[in-house]
Amino acid sequence: MASTVQPGQLASCTFMVLRAVVAATADEEVLGAKEVLAADAVAFGEADVTGAAFGPEAPTGLSAVALLVAMCVEAAVTAALVAGPPRSGTVTTIDAPAVGPATGKADTEADTELLLAAVELGRVHAVNAVASTPPTSTPRVHVLCLVDRLPKLGMPLSYTTTPSTPGKRGPSATAKVRVSNRHRTRTPTARTRSSRLTMTVQIRPALDSLPAYAPGRTVPGAIKLASNELSFPTLPAVSAAILGAIGADASGINRYPDNGAQALIAALSTHVGVDPSHIIAGCGSVALCQQLVQATCSEGDEVMFGWRSFEAYPIVTQIAGAVSRRVPVTAQHALDLPAMAAAVTPRTRLIYICTPNNPTGTVVHQQELLAFLDAVPENVLVVVDEAYGEFDTDPDSPDGVALATSRPNVLSLRTLSKAYQLAGLRVGYAVGDPAVITALAKVAIPFAVNSLAQQAAIAALGARDELKPRWQQVISERSRVTDALRAAGYEVPTSQANFVWLPLRERAAAFAAHTEANKVIVRPFSDATGGVRVTIGSPAENDAFLDAARSFAL
Repeated sequence: MASTVQPGQLASCTFMVLRAVVAATADEEVLGAKEVLAADAVAFGEADVTGAAFGPEAPTGLSAVALLVAMCVEAAVTAALVAGPPRSGTVTTIDAPAVGPATGKADTEADTELLLAAVELGRVHAVNAVASTPPTSTPRVHVLCLVDRLPKLGMPLSYTTTPSTPGKRGPSATAKVRVSNRHRTRTPTARTRSSRLTMTVQIRPALDSLPAYAPGRTVPGAIKLASNELSFPTLPAVSAAILGAIGADASGINRYPDNGAQALIAALSTHVGVDPSHIIAGCGSVALCQQLVQATCSEGDEVMFGWRSFEAYPIVTQIAGAVSRRVPVTAQHALDLPAMAAAVTPRTRLIYICTPNNPTGTVVHQQELLAFLDAVPENVLVVVDEAYGEFDTDPDSPDGVALATSRPNVLSLRTLSKAYQLAGLRVGYAVGDPAVITALAKVAIPFAVNSLAQQAAIAALGARDELKPRWQQVISERSRVTDALRAAGYEVPTSQANFVWLPLRERAAAFAAHTEANKVIVRPFSDATGGVRVTIGSPAENDAFLDAARSFAL
């Protein structure tokens, strides 16, 4: 009997264990049971078992059951080998049932034959075999196998039992079985139940420790100051652009968007004053963060950033199999660039400089950034993340775009989610050396910037003058909220973003629960380096937050 598993058929990772009514006490019944088993092997396409037939050396009695079960175990192991590189030490339990009246001798033979067949496969080593039921009841044979070459994505095998209906598993077939020198032919009819051997997909072990990104919570009836969104309504010009994209005959949402976002790139080129070859758009700056790790890092390479900084940095790093190197911020909650420069190793491939820093709101200054860039090897890519740059009024803050167009190992990362109010449509962009931009495009998800987002982004860039007064209100309110919090006894670093940071550390969760009880949702990071990030909202929203903060016991 032969079993064949095609690599293209492995997506389901499901293989059928064939079974039938077996009565070991009568030769004729054994013959019929074997015919059913053999016919199932031929007909059951889902099992990926082909060419099933007993030849002159066919096994007899319950050894047929053992061989068929072992055959399917071999198919599962073969599939695992095709699916990936080897991995040792995976323990697998194989549960091979047989139904029907049996004697103690039959139970023993079934155990022995199944064990021997599994061992003879070569890839499977049976280390224990026991009968789970008394000899006078339905035998249920369990074989504990050590599979020595399962793939890195180890797939533990398990059984689930499901009903089977005659004619539902595939076309019936006639099998020829040789028993005691007699050659007989029967059409199988005894199909009562089947046991399905499943290979449960095991997720990458590296993801077990991966923290999930936690977006700011939205609570009905409460003020949301947790996600750094602007509280203003969408600009009419942006709304019109979105409606136009929906209704356009030539470029409506029934068509794929421009994969290269060429019209948007042209608008961004005018916006930042650089050639289009230096620009790429993405599904928010977070998507570009992940593309940057994928483009620069192999497994084990290092990605450096300050901590605390943008919480997506360690997530996208670990997803790509790279290693996070976190450098603590200073006592003033600013990025420590000298310490970061000293922490560079031969495995460092990518460095994120978030300025204004999320969540602390602090900035790095031009001269200290230039000194840092001079100290970093030229083969290390330094990303200046300027997601909140439109709210930065510090005259000494650097211009990431200017640095990115003058230094090949610097890239400026920006977004339209915050200041341009497109958080719901996800548009970010990067400016850098054309070679880096080309690499980012290679690892991008096709059509990542959808048609509505592209049109809305072009409209928002064109409405910059209408947006500026909104940014100025946020800046003004930021100063007011900062002064009020400091007067109430809170430590508040000077922020150049559209939020403020309260370094409450382990008390962050209690503070967030208190403000939520007062119908204001903020963003807590509850650990030794954590605190609470509070978005600057409308004046009324900020007043509600300040009332809640003043009533919290420091």
